[in-house]
Amino acid sequence: MCKKELVAKILARKKAQFVAADAPILEQLSEERLKVLAEAPDEPEPKPEPKPEPETPEQRRSKLLSENPDIKAVLDKEKARETARHSELLTAMKATKQDAYTEEELKALPLEALEKIVKVANANVPVKDYSGSGLPRAAAAGDETAPPPVDMMERIKTLRAKSA
Repeated sequence: MCKKELVAKILARKKAQFVAADAPILEQLSEERLKVLAEAPDEPEPKPEPKPEPETPEQRRSKLLSENPDIKAVLDKEKARETARHSELLTAMKATKQDAYTEEELKALPLEALEKIVKVANANVPVKDYSGSGLPRAAAAGDETAPPPVDMMERIKTLRAKSA
């Protein structure tokens, strides 16, 4: 095969890496190199990688909870607190003897809506007393007080005097 036939074969390929304007440059190559280019197999088109399915919120939640047991503990604690508050509000609504909502309807309501209904109904809900929790307070007469802190300056001075 002559160079012109090899160049024509290279340019006629399906996946041509060269265009007709490259013919003069290809003709300058050696016959061995042109044979290699002409006989090289066509590379198959790369198959697109399948996109991973997006995670559903439930999958993300379960993954997060399985990886972080601390988060699960906090969520469980909050759920228990909400359940206790919900039953407390239901008890308060039962005490009002209202007949606008059945007990099942009140149980189905979210906590925020139930709190609003209890407020409108002027139900007597026990208020939690948070006095003294986390705040400093004056010591009562029977309370023991902590001893005064040790004066470290005196110890430091005596140690310095000994080492000098």
